[in-house]
Amino acid sequence: MKEKKFTTLEAIIETFKTRTLSPEESFSLIVKIEQKIIVDIDALFEGLAGGYIHEIQSKIGYTKNLLHLVIESKGAFDYQRALNSTIPQLEDILTLYHKSGVPTQLEKK
Repeated sequence: MKEKKFTTLEAIIETFKTRTLSPEESFSLIVKIEQKIIVDIDALFEGLAGGYIHEIQSKIGYTKNLLHLVIESKGAFDYQRALNSTIPQLEDILTLYHKSGVPTQLEKK
């Protein structure tokens, strides 16, 4: 099966809203977002005048930890509920990206 290529943060968030992904697939996408944040951290810091960086890091950390908990619990933790909790976190990150002026395009490999 060919892996779908996500080109922007918007595309990833839309996928979370409209498709049913496995917890592992979702976690993988969150890691991609986290990697983008790491690459963009200086530009985000500059674009947001130094503010909100901790908020972005906190939101991606929360999302990553929650999905990791779902995976580790092997079904004991409600995945859909966790996913519903992560989408607003991702939307907040996207809003901050837009506010900073940093492109939401993912790195091409």
